[in-house]
Amino acid sequence: MDQNKNKTVTVLEDALVNEFRIFQSLVALSREELDSLTRRDSQRLSVLVEEKESLLDELSQLEESRRMATEDLAYAAGLNLEMPAVSDVLPYLDKMTHDRLKRILEGIIALGREIRNLNRTNMVLAKTALDWADATQSYLINLHQPEFETYAPGGVAKRQNAVRSFDHWV
Repeated sequence: MDQNKNKTVTVLEDALVNEFRIFQSLVALSREELDSLTRRDSQRLSVLVEEKESLLDELSQLEESRRMATEDLAYAAGLNLEMPAVSDVLPYLDKMTHDRLKRILEGIIALGREIRNLNRTNMVLAKTALDWADATQSYLINLHQPEFETYAPGGVAKRQNAVRSFDHWV
């Protein structure tokens, strides 16, 4: 039983270490995204998004491995929890393993916060760029619209821009 528990702890630790590494990679990619957004490099941005999606797929597989190991450890500790967290099983591990896993978890949490902050910044930059592009497009469309004259009752001419699409009427 103790050897089985050690294997499960090793699986859990390996999953957490790999999650930590993926989080580090996500931080680096998010920083590169920020740089690409600042430079308006849409081609590089597309590549970065694909790389992030690949890492997120890997992360979901690791989360499944971590979840299963955590459930096994919780069961072995006699915990009757539906979805135990790693923090739930830490007190049932030896001090050295407890401290090691706790440090890894704290690192993952810190990296997660950094990723969240970078992604918020990236989202604001992307939205600003899209708003700018939309405003520029509207300006250029309005700049080159032909004018036409209408006559109000009484024969007075009135100049107006032609409407190019249904969207302008809505």
